[in-house]
Amino acid sequence: MLIGAHGIAGQYVKSRLVPFGEYIPFRSELGWLTSVSRAAPENMVSGTGARVLDATVRGGRALPIGVLICFESAFPDMSRYDANRFL
Repeated sequence: MLIGAHGIAGQYVKSRLVPFGEYIPFRSELGWLTSVSRAAPENMVSGTGARVLDATVRGGRALPIGVLICFESAFPDMSRYDANRFL
């Protein structure tokens, strides 16, 4: 969440989830893993993809912020998407 002077100015929901930690791929076949490990007890819901949050710094200048959370930083396509939006 990006908090501004008037409350929530933007938010980002992680879109690339960690396999087995945040969701179990092919849960119908691999769901048994939750009984023998610390695998995700239920699948989390991912966001809609990379996005840029627009902050404003003192003086009114815009500051675009590309957000990557944890595991997402392992995927260079997401940071390229954020950077290319402002070239």
